[in-house]
Formats: sequence, structure tokens, C-alpha cells
Amino acid sequence: MKRLVILLVCWILICAGCTVPTEHRWEEIQPNQLNAFWVTAVLSGDKIRLTDGNLIHYYGIQAPSPKDDYFEISRNANAHLVGISLKEESSQVYSKRRVLVKFVFPKPDDQGTYQAYVHYPVSYDPEKGIVFRFVNQELLAFGYAIVDPNVDDHTYAKEFLEAQEIAKQKRLGLWGSRK
Repeated sequence: MKRLVILLVCWILICAGCTVPTEHRWEEIQPNQLNAFWVTAVLSGDKIRLTDGNLIHYYGIQAPSPKDDYFEISRNANAHLVGISLKEESSQVYSKRRVLVKFVFPKPDDQGTYQAYVHYPVSYDPEKGIVFRFVNQELLAFGYAIVDPNVDDHTYAKEFLEAQEIAKQKRLGLWGSRK
């Protein structure tokens, strides 16, 4: 039992950031490379806020807008995927969660939002190292977002379309209510 506790503590320390890069400064941001940041708020099914106030939109997907029926469901799914509790988010003290962000463009769009692919560490595998969840793709796979047809970067187009098709076939999330 004592050995199990020691192994568990070691695993937690590893997942807590020992092998995840430290937070990057904005002047160091490189498109198409993973950059570590802390998330403090989940704004919608496809948008998060970082500790410095910068906004990240998940590139290649569209989640329901605030006026849509599935907005809160999609937002809750996003919060779950990046490890943020919406109860924590609504309190005055935020619980930060580290994510790895792969920026598509080095500068924000006209609304001041960065377009990016987001990955969240979920576990540690002794052979593979830290295992990450690809948040953009998982939101599609569970039907909480749809593929954005108006994208310039098609790096993950095939994976995104396949994930969306699976959600459609299984009638998950948004697809469960559509005829």
C-alpha cells in the first residue's frame, strides 16, 4: 500500500508539469509549435481565456453561439475537456489548468482572438510519456461542435471530418437533435 501511494505521488508530480514546458511569453510564440499556457476561463464550446487575458479560439471548429440551444452543453463539454470546473470558474478564485497551444497564426484576428489547436494533458504512460487530449478534435467527436468550412489551414481537416462523421452516425451531441 505504501509503495502504491509513493507511485501515485510520483505520477501526480510528473503530470503536474515536470515534463510539460513552462508557460511561454507572447514574444516567444511560434506558429505550428506547442506553447504552454494556463487557462482560467471557458467562454464557450470553442473559446478559452488564458491567465493574461488573451483569448484562444479552437481553430477549425464552430461551437454553438450563446443564443443556440446547445451553447451551455457545448461550453460544459469544453470545460470538462480542459479540466476547468465551471463552479470554480464562477467563483472569485480561478483554478488554472495548463494546456498546450499550437497557434495557427502568430497574431490575433480582428476581434483580438488567437486561432489555435489546443491539447490538454490527461495521463502519463511510462512508454509514451504524457498523453494529451486534442480538444478541438474531441469536441467534434462527441458532437459538441461542427467542422468550420472556412479555414485556411487544413492540417487536421481529415481527422476533423472523420470525428464529425462519427458523431453524426452515433447521433451524439448536436447531431442527436437534428433530423
